[in-house]
Amino acid sequence: MQSVDVKFSDAWRHIVALPDQSWRLAEAALCAASHEYPDLQIKDYLTRLDVMQHELARRVATDMTMDSRITLLNHYFFEEQGFAGNAAEYYDPRNSYLNEVLDRKLGIPISLSIIYLELAQAIHINAYGINFPGHFLVGVEAADRRWYLDVFDQGRDLSSSELKILLSKLHKDDQGMLPELAPRLKPASNLMIIVRLLRNLKKAYIDKQDVGRALH
Repeated sequence: MQSVDVKFSDAWRHIVALPDQSWRLAEAALCAASHEYPDLQIKDYLTRLDVMQHELARRVATDMTMDSRITLLNHYFFEEQGFAGNAAEYYDPRNSYLNEVLDRKLGIPISLSIIYLELAQAIHINAYGINFPGHFLVGVEAADRRWYLDVFDQGRDLSSSELKILLSKLHKDDQGMLPELAPRLKPASNLMIIVRLLRNLKKAYIDKQDVGRALH
């Protein structure tokens, strides 16, 4: 186990030494997965993502609107590639390991969103992760509007009223009051996203009463 920890630590140190905005988020997530999968070939999975990016980029016309680009991405991601939210086994730890999500095409909001964000870059969608309480989202910004996408639900664009309803179900303060919506919709840094991914993984192992893995 010591050699595995060293390998993981070296890879992680290489990533965190870079400025946050220059991280490749998928690589960081795969690096985190290598702690559980010591033989994980990170480059192979990144190559798979590269291939998907290139396939998608070939389909974009320069005059496509942002809305059309999102529609294209959703069709490719959910219909062609077959990615879906794993509602039946939401707390399966495999949903938080990016290699497993790429292999099984199943995940939770944050792991699916990491792949979605990777593909969005290929077709010049200005997308970012949102650490929404209890349910990770993807934001997209254009000159004339913003989208708040639920990648767990086929990339559905959530309206302001739907976001407020979701927030009321998932989060209230100590007095039972609904917090303001706007601060919960700010872009999350790459580090914040990876930390949340790891926290979800820890919770999954706690729920399975796998104390050893929860403590790693």
